[in-house]
Amino acid sequence: MRALQTSLLSRGGRSRLVAGSAVIAFAALALAGCGGVGGTKPYTQAATRACLKETGVKLVPVDTAVDFVGSSALGGALAAKLALNSVTISFGRNAAEGSLIQQAYAKYGSNDVPIDQVLELRRNAVLLWAGAPSKQDAAVVRSCLKS
Repeated sequence: MRALQTSLLSRGGRSRLVAGSAVIAFAALALAGCGGVGGTKPYTQAATRACLKETGVKLVPVDTAVDFVGSSALGGALAAKLALNSVTISFGRNAAEGSLIQQAYAKYGSNDVPIDQVLELRRNAVLLWAGAPSKQDAAVVRSCLKS
């Protein structure tokens, strides 16, 4: 994730992130009335945070200087350190906002990082891993996505 985050800031990424996030925020507001896809209840930062704490996952603040997309997610964001990996979970208020967050990460991400291995959309939650997650780490985090 640090490589992706560093790449976002290099190559003028910070200004592109700010501009891109403004567009995404506007589009998210426009889509807010659309609700979630398939009628599923959106995951929440609070419920997910509580579950991760309960399982012993270390939570750290989202670095707003490095991860503008995650830190500006309208449903909030949290960062977690696992044994061998870390993940930022950004929450949209519905599935449409989650999709916009995923698109922002994909658009402004590094060409050096295989984005399909570290970026994952689950309903309204977007997981951005530091590196390809192990099955165990992915299972812990996914099982803690709660509404």
